[in-house]
Amino acid sequence: MIVHDYLEIDEGGKVFRCANCKQVYCKLDQNYKEAVVMEEGTVQELAGRTYASVKPHTYIDDDVVFRIFYCPKCGGIVTTETAKKADPPYNEMEIRL
Repeated sequence: MIVHDYLEIDEGGKVFRCANCKQVYCKLDQNYKEAVVMEEGTVQELAGRTYASVKPHTYIDDDVVFRIFYCPKCGGIVTTETAKKADPPYNEMEIRL
């Protein structure tokens, strides 16, 4: 089952895996973001030129980071998120088959 372009569910094994190379990440009851490679930096560093001129703390007082999650096998970008630095990776979905 395709979740999005870079993430799918192997219903037989009940696991999240890469939609490109089929690398298994974790079981469905786990946060797949904790099973892939994460790069973390400021929004200005990682989100591109659109945000290069935005000064940190313009809209929020807490330290905010931009995270990019990569498949550990093929290096494809699985997803991204913006979060408070102190927060763990958000579990964006709960799937039950």
